[in-house]
Amino acid sequence: MFGIVKSFIKGLQKPEHSLILKEEKFEIRKYPAAKWVSTAVKGMSHKDASSEAFRRLFKYIQGENEKKVTIEMTVPVTIKVEPGEGPACETTFTESFYIPVEHQENPPAPTNTNVFIETRPELTVYVGTFGGFGDDEKWIYHGKLLSDAIGDETKFHSDYYYTVGYDAPFKLIGRTNEIWFVKKEN
Repeated sequence: MFGIVKSFIKGLQKPEHSLILKEEKFEIRKYPAAKWVSTAVKGMSHKDASSEAFRRLFKYIQGENEKKVTIEMTVPVTIKVEPGEGPACETTFTESFYIPVEHQENPPAPTNTNVFIETRPELTVYVGTFGGFGDDEKWIYHGKLLSDAIGDETKFHSDYYYTVGYDAPFKLIGRTNEIWFVKKEN
């Protein structure tokens, strides 16, 4: 636990991105292709799935990998949310930590079969930002605000979205959360 506290105090590595457009209610960013360590959990609750997924990923960066190396915590923590078919179906939550630059070329393989290295392609995303703690209702509410601000659902993939967090769970004030919708390429 001390390692994560230390990491959040000294500042964390994040993936590079380019700001394409900044509007009053959202911005558009482009992220280059990069490797992330990920795990998927099916469930009905974002919070419950995120807790289980975070534990798996945290064990990976604490040495539960083939090289048994500790990897620095990074931000943001992203969760790709793929809603199930119908109102009472499970959603797939794929939580990911960005692999630090020094491990991008050759990240250690996970030893937990539920954890995998994902090469995420270049992404252009619409980004909505909000503070406080995210919960199931807030993610949906802020997703609706972002969708309304963009104004045209044909501009982004609407069958999934990302919830994005930048802060340790013990940070109470000045938190940053984001909703990402992946822009459709024309």
